[in-house]
Amino acid sequence: MAKPYKARNKHLIMRQANGRFRTATGADFGIGGVCSKCNHLLLLHYNGDKRDRPCDPRKWEYRCFTCSPLTEAELTLQAEILASETKPGLASMIIEAAGKTN
Repeated sequence: MAKPYKARNKHLIMRQANGRFRTATGADFGIGGVCSKCNHLLLLHYNGDKRDRPCDPRKWEYRCFTCSPLTEAELTLQAEILASETKPGLASMIIEAAGKTN
């Protein structure tokens, strides 16, 4: 049975079911279990191009990066994505702002 209590602003607030919360699992943090070969954690990994939108939910998989590290194709794709992203710095933002005011 819920019992009310007074909050600081004098409002009555009903107490909930003894403050019980759901127990956190590894899946909440992207951990899918333990590798059967090396006993390392299986991490959630997207096995496709991250630039494609929307992401295909069938390409998400749990993977052990100790037993099966990133392949050469995945490494080159990752390097290509990092190189194509523009990283605005403070100097480029100032130059861009100065160009807009002129």
